Amino acid sequence: MHRVRLPIRLVPRKDAQIRPLAHYCVFFVIAVFWIFMARSDEPPTFGLPPPADPAIQALFPWFGAAFFLVGLVGSASALLKMLPGSPFFHIDLAGDGLTIRRWVTRRHFSWHGVPAFAPMQVERNVKGGIRIDHYTVAMERDETGVPRDVLRIAAGEYGAADAAADATVLSGWLNALRTMALEGRLTGAVIEVPIAFQPSMRRMTAR
Repeated sequence: MHRVRLPIRLVPRKDAQIRPLAHYCVFFVIAVFWIFMARSDEPPTFGLPPPADPAIQALFPWFGAAFFLVGLVGSASALLKMLPGSPFFHIDLAGDGLTIRRWVTRRHFSWHGVPAFAPMQVERNVKGGIRIDHYTVAMERDETGVPRDVLRIAAGEYGAADAAADATVLSGWLNALRTMALEGRLTGAVIEVPIAFQPSMRRMTAR
């Protein structure tokens, strides 16, 4: 454990962005190739008869626009997370709560208002199988009693262990900070930073 005083900042690990960056670059390359080929004098038909309506054929280049936007936004997101200090993506932990910065939006949650944290596993069907993502979430129930997450943190982007372990450790750590705040012991206190999150921690000046 590493002992520091709040406020501190957690920034995404650069090595955690390599895989997403490569993934979105593939989308980008596919989109550029599709748009280029679709705008050529003899666009590919992939063994199918070309459409008789020229208006439909003129839409072919736009089919690659979706891949282009996904690749562009995804690549930009990964690159911005790799900037020193990650000014557009980070988590600030302070005595009054935590603040999550994504792109240009900033959401603040007070320790007294945020629910308890817990690890959550999300399974998604993807090409070639099932993808499992791990998050740290704060859950509350709506008027009908259905649970929903107030905030969700991709723990693997900030921790140095495997994503499942990171989500569990981050949940326990944030719950400990929340308990200290509820008991009035967090302001000015020296806190312990878990080993897995020390590489992504940056000291901040008190506000």
